[in-house]
Amino acid sequence: MEKLRKAVRKGAVEEVRGLVLEGADVNALDKRGVNALHVAAEMNDLDLLDALLESPKADVNIVDEEILQFFDVVS
Repeated sequence: MEKLRKAVRKGAVEEVRGLVLEGADVNALDKRGVNALHVAAEMNDLDLLDALLESPKADVNIVDEEILQFFDVVS
């Protein structure tokens, strides 16, 4: 969901949390194969990651086009 990725890129934790509670798909991939978890991990934003991981459907095993998982991106 593009709306969710935009909120993540803005660093809008409460907006992200609200979208997750509304059922936003945290696993939705963009054209590069990147999801909201990848974006938050690249930003090293633990608050965003925590908000995204509140989704019971969050899949931390999805890889991007470079075959990197969410955990590979977190530094």
